[in-house]
Amino acid sequence: MGISNCHQWVIIVVVDQTGDNPVVMQWALLFAYLLSFVGFMIIGWAASLPLLLIGTFLRTIESGVNWVFSSVILQMAVPGKFLGRVFAFDFAMMTLAASLSTLWVGWTQDSLGLAPSQIVYLLSVVPLVMAAGWLVYLTFYLKRQQVLSL
Repeated sequence: MGISNCHQWVIIVVVDQTGDNPVVMQWALLFAYLLSFVGFMIIGWAASLPLLLIGTFLRTIESGVNWVFSSVILQMAVPGKFLGRVFAFDFAMMTLAASLSTLWVGWTQDSLGLAPSQIVYLLSVVPLVMAAGWLVYLTFYLKRQQVLSL
């Protein structure tokens, strides 16, 4: 089993602890984005294989938590008759994002001449921006939920 697949055990433990509470899962997504940022920073800074493996492990936890929790939240929120279309769109957007990310990394190295560590530092901004956006969403979502429950 590769280091990027070991995160699945962590996800199993996290899912077991959170149950099926969508609010807890949404906060776990925020934590996962921050963990991904830390993982990217360690990868960019890594001067040895063990540090690189630790950074990769942390980074892949985010992708696993994001995939599992977002899928579960979608299953809870979307009516059954639309679920297949929503999951197809979700998978298509994930594939597109992965392709664009790969294209951007190759272009950055070829055109700008950046070192791999510099590219990883730039990539670490993505989960940080996602975490900030997710925090804003959660803040307004929880306020809205409190108003609706009154």
